[in-house]
Amino acid sequence: MQPQGHVQLVSATLDGGLDPQAALAAPRWFWHAGRSLLVEPELAAEPGLVAGLRARGHEVTVADEPSVFGYGQAVWRSPAGGYVAGTEPRVDGAAVGC
Repeated sequence: MQPQGHVQLVSATLDGGLDPQAALAAPRWFWHAGRSLLVEPELAAEPGLVAGLRARGHEVTVADEPSVFGYGQAVWRSPAGGYVAGTEPRVDGAAVGC
């Protein structure tokens, strides 16, 4: 999951315009092999998402808990100067400035 988690975090910030905190809080998915996906419970709660994936031929499994996806922290240097940080909201942690 680690490489996929990194790609999802970077994509959420660069493609989705999210700050590190929002990107780390976003629901995650994990590709196993072929068309098999494991999704977080919060992502599975999105109306029609799992049904839509299954209609496209994916085998979708909903994880029992989000911990199978790992945890992350991030600090980005802002183009405007300074830093922007985020920490995994699913576990204890905090992003604090100094």
